[in-house]
Amino acid sequence: MIVFVDMDMTLVDFYNHFMKYAKFFLLHRQDFDIHKEVTNIHDLKTCSCTSWVESLGIENNIAWYIRCDVFDSLIFWISMLFLNENTYEIFMDLCNRHDVYISTSAFNSDSFPCIEGKVRWIDKHLPFFDKTKLIYCHHKELLKGDIIIDDYVSVLEKFNGTTIAMDYPYNNKVKTDYKVRNWSDIKRLLEL
Repeated sequence: MIVFVDMDMTLVDFYNHFMKYAKFFLLHRQDFDIHKEVTNIHDLKTCSCTSWVESLGIENNIAWYIRCDVFDSLIFWISMLFLNENTYEIFMDLCNRHDVYISTSAFNSDSFPCIEGKVRWIDKHLPFFDKTKLIYCHHKELLKGDIIIDDYVSVLEKFNGTTIAMDYPYNNKVKTDYKVRNWSDIKRLLEL
């Protein structure tokens, strides 16, 4: 089977990593004060990184600049961590059994740090993965394959194949074939 796997919030724990870096960039600004803490992704109702920064009590215009600072940081993209402790093993098993592609967005289409950083992340964390199967794509619903594993609503709604949603509050109303919370659920679902 041809399987497409998203990176952010599917292979990697993008939310917690992003928030750590956003707080780091906020510490170096003179015009802010963090008013509150957001404890985890399952408390949020949006997948907007700007909204995540706003959840710290930061005004929209500053939150947008912090988002841009984080996305322009090459080390941010390279240092992301796997979503779960067993993601690596299950993803590798999936690759051994199926024709797997990583389909991911370059958050800003002109964002060289994001593009280079994701390639370097794969080099570092998935040395077995064939990078010719890395697809940067904002419109993943146009991909042709059997399965997509993703968290983004429009992808899950429009993909013409089996959809497996990483289940988060921001996508819990989307109609999808399957919902999973972690890579162990994917392993059971696909009988790996």
